Amino acid sequence: MKIPKIEYELYYPFDNDELSVLNLSFCLNKKIDIFIPLPINDDINKHNPKSDYYNNICSKSKSEFNTDITLRDRKNIFINKNLTLCEEDCTLIDYNYTSKKVKCSCKLKIKFPLIEEIKFNKTKLAKSFTDINNIMNIKIVKCYKEVFNKELLKNYGFYILLSINIFFYICFILFYSKYYYVLKYQIEKIIESKEIIISSKKNKSNKSNNNNTLTTNNNKKKKNQKEIK
Repeated sequence: MKIPKIEYELYYPFDNDELSVLNLSFCLNKKIDIFIPLPINDDINKHNPKSDYYNNICSKSKSEFNTDITLRDRKNIFINKNLTLCEEDCTLIDYNYTSKKVKCSCKLKIKFPLIEEIKFNKTKLAKSFTDINNIMNIKIVKCYKEVFNKELLKNYGFYILLSINIFFYICFILFYSKYYYVLKYQIEKIIESKEIIISSKKNKSNKSNNNNTLTTNNNKKKKNQKEIK
């Protein structure tokens, strides 16, 4: 980590100048400012999980391969490369480039831990980010202002997408103005032909039924005549 893990206890001479440990539970949920000397050369926003760099979906950042870095990837880089300048349960307030000191606002620690317990909790650090629900990238629509700039003219994907859209609208206009009615006429003809076929089949089935009925009646008559004889 770039910073040390700071633990502390507070003492005060109550009786006979002997130091006694103060009960900090009376100050539960209070915050204190901690100043940590640390030289920083890059952008301070990359070290602040509350900055727009990690929470604004419209903020831009390029990787070493000149590709855009998503917010999720930036957060993973923050955790994996130990970019935090403050501990868990702390907020980065400021960085003084003159004195080279980080100012962190932290919750007061009530109990001094054992030596083996002094370590950074990366799960807690990950929770310091603001949760952004961006289902199907819907929220990225609000970044339309970022699209219309000079960099757009250098983007090959923009020209590909533009040509696809132009081709689509040309096809749509041609279809609606001419081919729609041709297609509609053909569909009507198909439906009409289908109805004729269905009606002809019905007529044939009715004729066959009538013939079967006549045959049955004739057979009955012959049988009756035989019985009479």
